[in-house]
Amino acid sequence: MKRVTLLAIMVTLLLVASLTVFAAGAQEEEEAPAVSGDWGSIDWQQFKGTRLNVLATAMPVAEIYKEHISQFEALTGIKVNIELLNDGDRRKKQIVDFSSGTGEYDVGNIGHSNRE
Repeated sequence: MKRVTLLAIMVTLLLVASLTVFAAGAQEEEEAPAVSGDWGSIDWQQFKGTRLNVLATAMPVAEIYKEHISQFEALTGIKVNIELLNDGDRRKKQIVDFSSGTGEYDVGNIGHSNRE
C-alpha cells in the first residue's frame, strides 16, 4: 500500500515538473496570435454525412452546446443527435450502452455532475 502511494506521489511530482518545464518553454516562443479563420488546409467536410449520437448530463453548459450544434453541422456536414438526461439516468444508460457494446452513443460524459 505504501509503495502504491509513494509511486503515485512520484508520478504526480514528475508530471507537475514536466508541465512546468513545458510551460516555461512555451512562454519563450513568441508566435503570432491566431487569426480568426486561419485554420490551415483543414477539410471541414471530410466527415460529411456522419452522424454523432451524444448522451450528456442536462445542465447549463449542455444547453450552451446545444445552441451551437447547428453551426457545427453547417461547418462539418456532421449530424449531431444530443440526448440530455439527469445525471443518474444518464450514468445508468451510458453504463448499459458501453458495457453491452451496443454503441448507441458515440460521445458521452465521463464522471458525474453535482449540478442537478
